[in-house]
Amino acid sequence: MMSLLSYIPTIFILSQKNARDYIMTICKNDLYTGHYLHNKVWSLEHIIPQSRFMDKRKRNDLFNLAAIDVRLNSSRGNKKFGNVMGKDNNYGCKDSKKLFCPPMGKGEVSRVIAYMYEEHGHGIDMENVIDSNTMKEWNELFPPNDEEKRKNDIIYDIQGNFNRYVEDSTLVFEIGSN
Repeated sequence: MMSLLSYIPTIFILSQKNARDYIMTICKNDLYTGHYLHNKVWSLEHIIPQSRFMDKRKRNDLFNLAAIDVRLNSSRGNKKFGNVMGKDNNYGCKDSKKLFCPPMGKGEVSRVIAYMYEEHGHGIDMENVIDSNTMKEWNELFPPNDEEKRKNDIIYDIQGNFNRYVEDSTLVFEIGSN
């Protein structure tokens, strides 16, 4: 008799160098601004910052990675995602000392965080990543687009799993439900 664990797929997590190479072929535009990145200096963005992981091996899950302008990555740092009132920074992002609110990518951010928490939640400092209400709001207001669905399919081919929140964005997710 086979155990139930034999049906759970193993996720293949890449090294940061290999992950960067894949992300450059998958992501043509900056996640947070939508600007075309090729021929620009870009950085590998960890949507859930590396500092929020207790188990550093999980941080390079391809779903957690995106390409963004290197200066924007520096500006974002490891701030919590949230809705911010006030002025835009140089990249069109609303920024405060503690919160970061990009003009684009909010829906994808919410679905990545839901997926990452479901897959690796026991090792992520979620309190400093996003709150449940913001995550739900962004998911509802910004459903998956064709680019996000394409990325989901490509990552499946590389890593061996889908982000089910991209496959069905109507799924309800709660931080702390893991």
